[in-house]
Amino acid sequence: MMHSQVRRITAVVLLGTVGGCFVQQPIGLVVPAPQTRIVAQLTDLGSAQMANAVGPGAYEVEGDVYVATADTLKLLMRRVEQRGGISTTWKQELVSFPRASLTGLTEKRLSKGRSWFTAGVIVGGVVLLSKFLRAAAGGIPDRGGTIDPS
Repeated sequence: MMHSQVRRITAVVLLGTVGGCFVQQPIGLVVPAPQTRIVAQLTDLGSAQMANAVGPGAYEVEGDVYVATADTLKLLMRRVEQRGGISTTWKQELVSFPRASLTGLTEKRLSKGRSWFTAGVIVGGVVLLSKFLRAAAGGIPDRGGTIDPS
């Protein structure tokens, strides 16, 4: 019984964090500024053209803009998603993409509101879990302070 309630509380805490702390906004045709984190899908032709650089079957990339022009995006790569459910984390290696190989460019930014909400859910979950575990352990009160040896 105790394990199922712990699982429920853990699930509630994790569900609160699923929204994450990031938001994504479409960039459109704007040339993104350096250090902008972007997420983009590779076109079918782009996936084939970039297979040697990012791996076969890549369909989505995430990285920080190093240099951007109307024709080229040089990204410090963070992640590549490939068909078949493979996700590869990168360590900001520099990759140059022809702009035509990418579509659906979005800027990925940290959301202060979501971050505070997520922190609140985590803290609330820890407090609930702590109270539950204390009650499950026989209602041992928290006396705070030192133990009287007499």
